Amino acid sequence: MTRKTLPVLQLCILGSAAVLALALALALAATPSATAQVAGEPSAPVSASPDSPPPPAPAPDGRDDGPFPPGPSQDGIASGAEDEGQTEGDATPASGAKPAQAKPGGTAPDEAKPDEAKPDEAKPDEAKPDEAKPDEAKPDEAKPDEAKPDEMVPDEAKPDEMVPDEAKPDEMVPDEAKPDEAGVGAKASGDASGVAAVDAKPAEGAGPAVDAKPAEGAAPAVDANPAKVSKPPAAAADAEAAAQPSGPSPAGALQTEAEALYRKGLYPAAKDKAKEWADAAAKEFGPEGPKTLAARVAYARALSKAGYFPEAEAYARELEPTLKKASGEVSPEVMALEDILGYAILYQDKEEDAFRYFTKLDDQRKALFPHKDNEEAFIAARARLQAKRAAGHSEPSDIQAMRDVLAAQVAFTFENEPEVLETRLQLASSLYESGVPDAETFDFSEVTAISDAVTKVRIEMYGPEHPDVSEAMALSGFVMQLKGELPKSREVLEKVMAIEGATLGPDHPWSVNTYMSLAWLGMREKNYESARSMYRRAVDARIRFYGNAENAKSCEARMMLARALVEGFKDYVGAQTELEIAYSWREEHLGAEHPETLRALTEVAGMQEHLGNFESARTVFDRVLKSRMA
Repeated sequence: MTRKTLPVLQLCILGSAAVLALALALALAATPSATAQVAGEPSAPVSASPDSPPPPAPAPDGRDDGPFPPGPSQDGIASGAEDEGQTEGDATPASGAKPAQAKPGGTAPDEAKPDEAKPDEAKPDEAKPDEAKPDEAKPDEAKPDEAKPDEMVPDEAKPDEMVPDEAKPDEMVPDEAKPDEAGVGAKASGDASGVAAVDAKPAEGAGPAVDAKPAEGAAPAVDANPAKVSKPPAAAADAEAAAQPSGPSPAGALQTEAEALYRKGLYPAAKDKAKEWADAAAKEFGPEGPKTLAARVAYARALSKAGYFPEAEAYARELEPTLKKASGEVSPEVMALEDILGYAILYQDKEEDAFRYFTKLDDQRKALFPHKDNEEAFIAARARLQAKRAAGHSEPSDIQAMRDVLAAQVAFTFENEPEVLETRLQLASSLYESGVPDAETFDFSEVTAISDAVTKVRIEMYGPEHPDVSEAMALSGFVMQLKGELPKSREVLEKVMAIEGATLGPDHPWSVNTYMSLAWLGMREKNYESARSMYRRAVDARIRFYGNAENAKSCEARMMLARALVEGFKDYVGAQTELEIAYSWREEHLGAEHPETLRALTEVAGMQEHLGNFESARTVFDRVLKSRMA
């Protein structure tokens, strides 16, 4: 060996020693006590600290105490599963961690563990002096795919970066969570609420992921590959259901029964079952839980459909502040309750109040939905025109306005959607009422066509024995009366009466309205026996329905009954009795100067005249005249 080659040999030996020293340092860095972090991350740990609060667990009763979730399905965010700072479709953790880096418990891309070194990264006992290159001998010049000691991902994670089988109590995934309800994790890295158990999928070229078994009671691990776009967390309603004990939920069972009755048009029975449902939900989920509030809205709707309009109005007004506080001023639930309230007012014959209410509602929703692309906006616009007609303020342009609502509604949804069918029927009703004054010359063909078409579709939707079917069918019967087709009209209206009696009951307001229509038909047919029978049935039903007490509706029926008694039977005494009852009630409840009170008093004076009590009749007529001139 020459002196010229000796320095070269010494250099090689020194290089080999440096390689051995580097390998030894790498082996020592892989111990559990080593401080290991993902390359490129800040010095702060990416997982929650031991002092971080635990993730919020669902309430013991499974109730979501958060805001009332949007939409009919009550979808929302499950408690403890929402990633603060992470939006839907964005799998990037809120703490600033890079998507290409694995979550704690996995391995970082291209960062091999010591015992998983690539072939060109020799272990200490595999190093060969003649394979070492000078540029590999310097620890501070390592290539990117040769991890430095402080960039290593150890095969034994630090205590605060534990995988699920070593999870600390404050980092556990709630055992109520389902695998398909978690996103990339229960919380993103850096979220102080905790870290989800995940089975991190390593990037290509990295060592195998740790095969961690979930701790006892923890949720099964999920694929947390950051490259995948996470879906929104589970709905609040599902989280509530998952937290419930095994077995059927009492409120859920009652909900199923109530909804089944409602779909069949058995509204009085649905009302009673919805009340049970709301009470059970309050016990099961709390008085202001989302499912409880949904049950209470359903009960308000069933009250109105069952004909209990004063009760529905009072209940809706009581519920409205709580619902707005829970779900916001303009949520779908609040708008649905507002519609229920408005119609409860309208169906109590408070037409002016209903017109003002729906006008305000329509203006509000036009401001919220300027393009009229919302179902609630269509309902308010339609209800405004409906109340306007009921209050006697109809204008010729209102029919075109209703057509415009219908056209926009059909464009937004589809032709035979239930609310679209209701708007069609309201258009037909508007046409019908506009033609009544000129019934002999008016063309009712469009009214009949709409009525028959809606009846057909509703039969397909609900079956023939449903009150919504009878509602559409009745309009055709009314047209037949105006056209003089009395036998056909009777056939249709008697069928309507049978459907309503079987589904709504004999005392429901819709049933009573049909009695009144059949009684009027009897008067036109000169069938006074039928007319008297139907008017008497209407009086008795209205008294029973309103708590065995006289009321405005029963007084209206008494006035008509008195006319039938006089015209058909010349029974002036019986007629006077009915009229005096109606007059006394109206004077007490409406006031002596109210137009309806004065109308009843005028009829009383007429009976006095027929009975030969001319002086008494004159005194009454003078009183009415002075009141009307005042």
